[in-house]
Amino acid sequence: VKLSKSECYEPVVRALGAGRFVAAWEEAGNVHAQVLPGGKTLQLSKVEAAQVTLALRGDALYAAWAERAGRFKRIVVASLALKGDTLSVKSAQPIEAAMPADEQGWPALAVAGDGSVTVAWEDRRYRHTVPMASHSRDGKSFAPPARLVDRKSGSVDGLGAGMGAMRPTLTAWGEKGVVAAWLDKRDFLSGYDVYAAFDPGTRSFGRNLKVQDSFGDNIAQWHGLIVGDDTGRLVSLWDDARDGTPDVWLSEWEGDAFGDDVAVPAAHGPGSQSDPVATLDADGALHVVWLDRDEAAGTRVRYARAVRK
Repeated sequence: VKLSKSECYEPVVRALGAGRFVAAWEEAGNVHAQVLPGGKTLQLSKVEAAQVTLALRGDALYAAWAERAGRFKRIVVASLALKGDTLSVKSAQPIEAAMPADEQGWPALAVAGDGSVTVAWEDRRYRHTVPMASHSRDGKSFAPPARLVDRKSGSVDGLGAGMGAMRPTLTAWGEKGVVAAWLDKRDFLSGYDVYAAFDPGTRSFGRNLKVQDSFGDNIAQWHGLIVGDDTGRLVSLWDDARDGTPDVWLSEWEGDAFGDDVAVPAAHGPGSQSDPVATLDADGALHVVWLDRDEAAGTRVRYARAVRK
């Protein structure tokens, strides 16, 4: 099913149930969404926008994107209404009413078990990239942004305005919790590491925890993400080249720390395995999709399913 009319970027999809889905993507300088199958395309923003994402829980459907406001982009969150196969925007507002002082981008969304909405994004207001987060009880009014990283800004060994951190991801977790994961360069000599922070339902994130084990500490991690479910299961995935070529790895939360890193069997070995996306289904199975690059076969999209023993 072709959704776009021209070149497009950053597609996302969420399952509505009963064989129906909602998709969103970036095209022609704006962001769009559509119900599948059978729906019509809805343009979400009235001005230049990019990097759209979606979050869904029950009947609550939200979108977030980076929207042009003066010189820079800022994060906008919208509540979407779904009637049959028709989508509409119920409300849309920026996290902060003030014009952005620097670039904001790459939002992530999660809807917790109590219906509250959390958004995280990359923010340059401190003159270096800092993952920020904000919460809303009703999806309309958002709290002042707070830093996800527990390190203050400031030069590192006399260099720059602060450490690098990027690409925050979010997942709902347990009855009311939300967990964030991102790529973090506080140990800048070894490149990015995967870090996580927990909001148990207080609507504030706690201390930062390193996700990967010591075997991955001296090599850069990429494309980190976090997926959780209502039972409290939590899995982080990423790719790194500790065994010579990029492979997809995962680590599961064990209650007080993340466990040993485990290679996804079908996403490990010769060639380049990278860019994982994943979800946990209602039965606890983990579904993983990634890019498999091979000099002879080219680039393929591959899928694996893991059932918990």
